[in-house]
Amino acid sequence: MRLSITYLALSVLATEVLASLSAGPFESVFFYYAYRIDTLAGPASLGIAEGCPGSGPKGVCYFDEFVRWIQRSKYPWTGETSVGDVLDPDVDTTAQELRTSGTEGTSSRCSNRYDFNKVFPGIYPARTKPSYQAVMRTLVKSIQAQRSVLGDDKLTSQLDKARRAFGRTYEARIGDLTNGLIGEVNEMLKTNGLTWTCETFNRELLNGYTVKMINTKATIDAHPDLGADLETAIMDTVENYDHARSAGRTHYNTIVALQAYQNLLEGSCTSA
Repeated sequence: MRLSITYLALSVLATEVLASLSAGPFESVFFYYAYRIDTLAGPASLGIAEGCPGSGPKGVCYFDEFVRWIQRSKYPWTGETSVGDVLDPDVDTTAQELRTSGTEGTSSRCSNRYDFNKVFPGIYPARTKPSYQAVMRTLVKSIQAQRSVLGDDKLTSQLDKARRAFGRTYEARIGDLTNGLIGEVNEMLKTNGLTWTCETFNRELLNGYTVKMINTKATIDAHPDLGADLETAIMDTVENYDHARSAGRTHYNTIVALQAYQNLLEGSCTSA
């Protein structure tokens, strides 16, 4: 089913919530849980982060070791989290540490910028440039394969946390899209010399976060001085953002892909 860009436009995350849901840290945690599940599968392993110099049991990388290994060499991470030798860290706490620990603008703050060739060296060798969607699909495919081999009952903790990290990533990506969309609308209004005041209401998501929802129709109705032409321009921007503007297309296509992959993770052990 095609995502509704209008629905996304009505679901803009509040600034402080958007910051706490930044995709990068949750993606790093998801990558780690895909790796953890992969390491449990023995001969069925797809080789996630193969070569990572781990100091854990049977050479498994602890979280910080894994994250350092998959970072792009241009953006090394020299900081650390409090995870230590815990092999199944909490998703939200760990992502929050990645987002805030260390000093911004230095290597002590994790950039969450990955070298996909290190994530899947056997599938995406050096100098190949897989898309973000391709890598996420392969990670989900790996998890599904290991679920088929091991059974969900042996992966309860790791699978639940992989799903949670993936869900947080999905929400943050929606935030990226809607934030960019409202920026476009605000810029249009600024060009026309108007100050935009949004009509909003609060809604609690299933994950416990409260988000501020923007009611587009109520907001337009509250600004009768806009005029029919500007109202039409606003709605056209909303409706066409996913294909008329490159940034919107990029975010939208990513969200559509993540939605499909999330459905796979939440479902049974079918292939990706």
